[in-house]
Amino acid sequence: VGITFTPTSVGIMTGTTSVTVTTNAGTTSTLSVQVTATVVPPAVLLISDGPTYDFGSQTMGTSTDKTFTLSNLGGMDASSISGSVIAAPYSFKGGTFPGTGGTCAGTLASGSTCTFVGSFAPVSAGLSGATYTMNYNNGVSSTSTARPVSGTGLNQALITISDAVAYDFGNVVVGSTPAAEKIFRLTNTGSAQATALVVNGLGAPFAFKGGAYPGTGGNCGTTLNSGAMCTVVVTFTPLTASAFSDALDVAYHNGSSTVATSRNISGTGVTPTTLTISDAATYDFGTKNVGVKTDKVFTVTYAGTVPATSVVGTGLSSPYSFKGGSFPGTGGTCGTTIS
Repeated sequence: VGITFTPTSVGIMTGTTSVTVTTNAGTTSTLSVQVTATVVPPAVLLISDGPTYDFGSQTMGTSTDKTFTLSNLGGMDASSISGSVIAAPYSFKGGTFPGTGGTCAGTLASGSTCTFVGSFAPVSAGLSGATYTMNYNNGVSSTSTARPVSGTGLNQALITISDAVAYDFGNVVVGSTPAAEKIFRLTNTGSAQATALVVNGLGAPFAFKGGAYPGTGGNCGTTLNSGAMCTVVVTFTPLTASAFSDALDVAYHNGSSTVATSRNISGTGVTPTTLTISDAATYDFGTKNVGVKTDKVFTVTYAGTVPATSVVGTGLSSPYSFKGGSFPGTGGTCGTTIS
């Protein structure tokens, strides 16, 4: 006797089937059999971290992982479990389901959990999305469950230094006080924060103003946010008449690796300017009558490589004066600057 059982609800279901038998002698008898069955819901798999999991912002060239939990909320075991996800930048860690460190296999018992590990490794800047899909047999038919995910790729930090390819302090007089100084601007044009920022490479006669990074008046630190700018102050204090060169080296972590950039700097130490006045140590106007004026043209001679500035004539008192009453005297050609 074949019996078909087609449950319509969940729970314990019972029934009785009877068979009447008639013999060749004409007698009849009835046989009864009680049947029972427990009906459970099919397997139902649920992926954690819904409705959408955000991997957040990640710098290109790096990756971040997420461990998802897969739970069987149904009454039957799930079988033939397999996972899939669209192409990069999303994957299972290590390349295949359930991902390195994941515990999911082909079956998952009712009421049990397992894990799979997803990875996000952006290859371009901007927001992208995907879906992790778990295919399985719920005990009745093949079905699936999914978890949408998203993440944002960031360009690596990129620090630029102001003042083109190289900066020249020009001619600076040996022993100048104060020293020549320059404010350099560091700008992060990337999307990620620059970290572990270190600026070095300076040797005498170049230095950070005040002796230490970032130089007195500078505000750079060890990090520089995306789109931000900071400053370092460098001085040039030559002690000899010579040409000097160096480099301002900037090392930092761009979000995926440590990189460096630099700005060449140079300067020339020059000897101080000297001015000499003609006509030996002392000029003698000779013997003159009272009330008679006598003029003398003195020649000021320049020696050096940088202009003499703030030139002014002083020191005369009656009966001596500059012709006409003020420096450089009527007919004189000296000005406040002599080159």
